Amino acid sequence: MIHPDMMTKLTDFFPETCEIQSATVASSGETEPSGWTDKLTGLKGRISEWNPSRKGDVMRREDGTIIMHPWHVVLQTYQSTITEKDRLVIGSTNYDILSVHFDSEDEMTRLIVEIVK
Repeated sequence: MIHPDMMTKLTDFFPETCEIQSATVASSGETEPSGWTDKLTGLKGRISEWNPSRKGDVMRREDGTIIMHPWHVVLQTYQSTITEKDRLVIGSTNYDILSVHFDSEDEMTRLIVEIVK
C-alpha cells in the first residue's frame, strides 16, 4: 500500500522534469509524424540505465528486430493517457516509448524507452 503523502514527500527521488509529446501527421496517408506537440508537461520522473543483469528486458518490434532497451523511466504520478505512440522528452533528449506500465495502486507510471537517434 502507498500512503497518500508518500509520493509528494519523495520529490528528491524524481529529479527529472519530463514531457510527453504526441505525434502530429500532416496528411491522412502518411505514417511518419510531421511533428510533435506537447501532451503532458512538468511531470517529475527518474531515469535509469537498463541493467543487463535483469531478465525479461528484451522486446521484439513488429518488424521482428530485437530491442535491448537501455532506459527505464519512473514518473511520480499515474498517467493513464500515455501510450507507445507518444514520445518522452527529458531536457534536450527525445525517447521513443516502447512500453507503459502502472504500479498496482495506480500511483506511478513506468516507461521503457530508447533514445531517438
